[in-house]
Amino acid sequence: MLQTQKKGFAYDADGGVIIDNFGNCVRTVSPSQADINDKCGPKPSSPVKQASPANDNTENVISNNEEVKPEKLETNYQSFSTVINFNFDKHNITNSAKSVLDNFIQKAKNITYKMINILGHADALGANNYNDELSVKRAKSVENYLTNNGISRNKIYTTGLGESEPIADNATREGRAENRRVLIELE
Repeated sequence: MLQTQKKGFAYDADGGVIIDNFGNCVRTVSPSQADINDKCGPKPSSPVKQASPANDNTENVISNNEEVKPEKLETNYQSFSTVINFNFDKHNITNSAKSVLDNFIQKAKNITYKMINILGHADALGANNYNDELSVKRAKSVENYLTNNGISRNKIYTTGLGESEPIADNATREGRAENRRVLIELE
């Protein structure tokens, strides 16, 4: 029997949550880590498949009776997030957004973290495909800004979500402005 799948996490064909090499659930899309009460929800009733390193094509299947004890490389991880907004139909970073990103970069350089998730969003004006592409461009512009300012690209994961996860009413000008955003989560 498949478990109830929680939005934002990757599942294998058997319905088990996929775990990375750090022992964390592999995320797909999510509005915010803070919106997820416990990292993976209820324990899966099917095996949990552990994601393999990029240079290893094997999959490790872990039975429910085995306890996953990932090797801890570092133990003082911290997390925080920030949001920057974009102008209508634009993906360039504004001066006010640069200030927010510079603050994010300074914090990131002073702590230990595993990854940075960059989630691009768009408002509901325009075609879905166009908004999907625009949200990817927004996420990539943030990724490029971070990497051009000293953040390692190999710890960054970008996703464009288009207009699929609004945080405000797309029927109003103010709501659409809030929905034109990129969420940056450092974990």
